[in-house]
This record gives sequence, C-alpha cells and structure tokens, in this order.
Amino acid sequence: MKQIKLGLIGAGERGANCYAPYALKYPAEVKFVCVVERMDSRREAFANAHHIPEEDCFDDWHALLDKGYDLDGVIIATQDQEHYEPAMAAIDKGYNILLEKPMAETAEKTRRIVEAAKEKGTFLMVCHVLRHTPYFRAIKQAIDEGILALCPQLCKRQLEERG
Repeated sequence: MKQIKLGLIGAGERGANCYAPYALKYPAEVKFVCVVERMDSRREAFANAHHIPEEDCFDDWHALLDKGYDLDGVIIATQDQEHYEPAMAAIDKGYNILLEKPMAETAEKTRRIVEAAKEKGTFLMVCHVLRHTPYFRAIKQAIDEGILALCPQLCKRQLEERG
C-alpha cells in the first residue's frame, strides 16, 4: 500500500486532534509532510508530533500552496469563515481536499467550490465530525452508562422507572 502524503491547513481541534491522529497510529499509510497554522504553539506541537521539518511549517496557507508539494491531498480545517479561499486555491493547484464543514459561509461560495472541483477533476470530501467533542462524548458516556437510551420506548421506560 502506498503511503498517502497530506498537507494540513489548520492544526486546531479538528485538524490536529480529529483527523491527524490516524497518521500517528498508522504511519505506513498516512504521513503529514507540511502544516499551516497561525498559532505558533499549535503549529510547533503538530510539527513535533508528525516530524515535520521547520521549512515545511507555515503560518499562512498561501506559502504552503505556493511551494508546490507533491501531495495526495490537503485537509482544510481552518476556522469556518476561512474555508473558501484555501479550498479554491488548493483545487486550482489540483489537490484532492478533505474540507471541514461548513464548506463556505454562503451557498453561492459552496456551489463555486463544488463546481471548481468538478471542473478540475479533484476529489472533494466534506467532513462533519462531532463525535470527539465534549458534548457528544458526554452523550456517549450517558448511553454507555445506561443513563440515556437511544430508543424512544426505552427512554420513556427509563423516565417512568426513575419516577
């Protein structure tokens, strides 16, 4: 199996803690070769964890895309309102993209991203991962502990039993 080479744009909660751990667990399958993150501490922590040299670490996505890396794709996990421009630029460069939701801040920009990916022939995947957030981890724990049931009949029965 060929190792997938990725770039990460946005090493915050989603980028660094939801998607990237797969590369640490399965390094023969996935490797991050470059990272963009405005916050120095996050960028350095990500680079250290993934053994990314300093010259492949950036505080601006333009620099990463301008460098012309031979990547299988990029993950864009910036702040919500910052998805559109790096997505369009990455598509223009021919990169496959895993784009965090929302794709863009307007329906029109979202359509443009989809159209651009189709025209360029790049893969565009949108990810909406909430299972690792504190809210959903608490719900999962409540289900596991039997405090909350997924079936409405069970919920009703549990409520009745608790008085």
